[in-house]
Amino acid sequence: MRRIAKFWVEFLTTHRFLVFAGIIALTVVCSYGISRLTYSNSIADLLPVHNRQVSNYLHVVKEFGVSEDIVLVVQQPEGNVQNEEMFLDIFMETLKKDKRYITLLHGVDYNLSGKLKLIFNPFFLSHVSLLIPEKELPAFVNRMEPEAMKSIILKNRELLETGTGSSLLVEQDPLRLLGMLSSLSSQMKGKYALDFPDGYYASRDHTLFLAFLKPTDSADNMTYTESVMRYLIETRESAMKAYQEELDEPCPLTAKFTGVHAITYFDREVMQNDMTSTFLLSFLLVILTFVVAYRNPFSVVYAVVPLLLGELWTFGLAYFVVGKLNILTSVSAAIIVGVGIDFAIHIYSRFLDEMVLQADVRTALNKTMSETGASTIAGALTTAAAFSAMSVSSFRGLREFGIISSLGILCTLLAVCTVLPLIFLMRRKLYKPKGLTSFGLHLFHSVIDRHHKLMFIVFTMITVALFFSATQLKFTTDMRHLRSKTNPAIRLQTQITEKLKASFRALSLILSADSEKELSSRYERLQSYLSTQNIAKVESIYSIVPPMDRQLQNIGYLSSRPIPGGIQERFKKNFDEAGMVCDESCFDYIDALARSLKIKTPLSLHEVLQSPMAPLFSRLVHEREGHEEMIVSIYPKVETWNKEKMGILVQRLNDFLEHQKWDGTYLTGIEIMVNEIKILIRENFYIATFLSLLFVFAIVAVHQRSLLKTMLSFFPLVSGIIWMLGVLKLSGQNITLYNFMATPMIIGIGIDHGIHLLDRFIAGKTGDIAETIVHTGKAITLTSITTVFGFGSLFIGHFEGFVSLGFTSILGVLFCWVCSLFYFPSFLKLLQGRLGSLRTDEE
Repeated sequence: MRRIAKFWVEFLTTHRFLVFAGIIALTVVCSYGISRLTYSNSIADLLPVHNRQVSNYLHVVKEFGVSEDIVLVVQQPEGNVQNEEMFLDIFMETLKKDKRYITLLHGVDYNLSGKLKLIFNPFFLSHVSLLIPEKELPAFVNRMEPEAMKSIILKNRELLETGTGSSLLVEQDPLRLLGMLSSLSSQMKGKYALDFPDGYYASRDHTLFLAFLKPTDSADNMTYTESVMRYLIETRESAMKAYQEELDEPCPLTAKFTGVHAITYFDREVMQNDMTSTFLLSFLLVILTFVVAYRNPFSVVYAVVPLLLGELWTFGLAYFVVGKLNILTSVSAAIIVGVGIDFAIHIYSRFLDEMVLQADVRTALNKTMSETGASTIAGALTTAAAFSAMSVSSFRGLREFGIISSLGILCTLLAVCTVLPLIFLMRRKLYKPKGLTSFGLHLFHSVIDRHHKLMFIVFTMITVALFFSATQLKFTTDMRHLRSKTNPAIRLQTQITEKLKASFRALSLILSADSEKELSSRYERLQSYLSTQNIAKVESIYSIVPPMDRQLQNIGYLSSRPIPGGIQERFKKNFDEAGMVCDESCFDYIDALARSLKIKTPLSLHEVLQSPMAPLFSRLVHEREGHEEMIVSIYPKVETWNKEKMGILVQRLNDFLEHQKWDGTYLTGIEIMVNEIKILIRENFYIATFLSLLFVFAIVAVHQRSLLKTMLSFFPLVSGIIWMLGVLKLSGQNITLYNFMATPMIIGIGIDHGIHLLDRFIAGKTGDIAETIVHTGKAITLTSITTVFGFGSLFIGHFEGFVSLGFTSILGVLFCWVCSLFYFPSFLKLLQGRLGSLRTDEE
């Protein structure tokens, strides 16, 4: 390292204009890269997509459209139904007038009339006799009897006259067949407990109305998501203005959006703001600390220029390496500031000390770069190596964070080792050496000299106690930490889920076969097995459109129980006798129903997917080149929070599927994915920690060229990490997807302290521990303060995971500082008589 540092100073001195040209060229290229860099806040960009469990879940979300609708939520405290319905009508009218409606949305669903028209179409009604569940067949046959039909129609008139029934349901389904099709009714209502005033989707107290907007593309397409959300927000503002003009007085009505697209859209704004605010805060705090510590306003030049260049080069090159930023990498700018300033501090501080001793700048610079510069390069390489250990993570987000962070450290090191020497050589007039404040460290040298044994014993006892605390840490997964805690779409989603009593989570089983016949056979075997397990209910396309063999049973049942003829005539006569008007849709209803009673062939899934009912069922079954794939929703009786019982159930289901050996069939669900991620977090934590220690050890060993010096360099680092993890457990936290990054990062950051202290101690002529603490300790103290500021800026972020990462990292930085300046020196003092050979070897 020392030879490299000396060579670099000579090269800068003799080829400074060539170096300037290289800096300008690199800056121009990286400026182009930054202009092309994009942002993605998709959770899928963070997850290990090559993991089977995760990819299975993402496949279900994408292919079967889980949670894909954009939901418009209209609220009014008083629950004035007329006002809420009026706004929805105005919104929909405004929405459909815009020419963007055709390209950005497939359609809207805010009123039962749309679904009823979709369901009670001639195709559906002409096959309805095939869809009636077996237990409802007797009631269905009875409903076709003359007296029963007459009674139902008279009851409809009574409901309409008293206002106790929905006119929409009476008009669309006069014989109330929907009540017999419980699974179809469940599909219409979705996962919420809804009421249907005038056919609109509303909460039971009518203070909240819902509209479901059907996007044409995934939320992962940020260009599309921004376009559709801007379109909807503009439409909302226009509709709200028109709505207010219709009213005579102000009305406290609100309209907000939720759903995956809305969450992604608002998170993107928060992420961009967080990236800017955390970077600016960390940068300003670091620069202010730098100026105050060196007591010279001109010193800001030595920090600002290399830091800004390092950041620009980092994110410019990031475009060519990873292409875009994600939720994790968005905060790397603030972290690079906190870590990168350390390089400038060590070199600048040593240069000031040497200027007091040396006759000219060139000699001082040579001395600085050959000793402290070499240690700084070694420290930077170890930090970059520790960060790069995360680049082998199975989590894509962590992998890219490791790549960008290690790249940022190397870019900042290059900027510091290039720009600072050039400034020293070319701008001497700006330089007014005042030196770095000692932070009062000179007061501790007598304490260490006189009480080093006591200090060592006390610190060792603390380390042992915190080690046992650290062993109690657990690995947890809370997916909410991946999203902003202030995201209005998430808060709204939580609110409507609680208010509308969303149904409990289901396990999703993807059943696949080469033909519908085989698919039906597999489903029957699955259904038979599930009946023996602790399952509350099972839903699938077969819950609505039974397998063809079941339809054949319906045909046989109806054939054996002849229904009196003349249904159409009796139906129309009953309408006339009830004083009700049977319009064209009413005639179509009874004609199609009469045809269904004569049908003799079953209905295939292929026919369903080619029919007007396809929009309702396309998310339940897919048909591709003769290959059938359907989703089966399994609702356990076991509570999802009961991890032990859920684990047993999932294992039994997986054992059943493994025994069947059905290709393309698997079990997934949010709980399964979260449990898999928890396992992966633990594995990645151990792998990243081991690799970072291995990489750092190799670089330090090359730098120190001695196993003893290498082991001594690790002393404050290992102690500081033990303290960090022990206190993390005592604070009530555990290892998460975010804060587990702190350990490999602190390995890279904390090792610098041991390297600088040991190098300065060995290079000193007197072997005085106190002298080492005063001279090198003040630079270590300043770098610790600036690093704390870098991580501390994460506290103003809106992602809970960042706050946890910032807290854990600050613990690591502070404890590495304590162990470096108090625990490590007391240990060196104990070994002082045995370290003479190291100093002799160095000389």
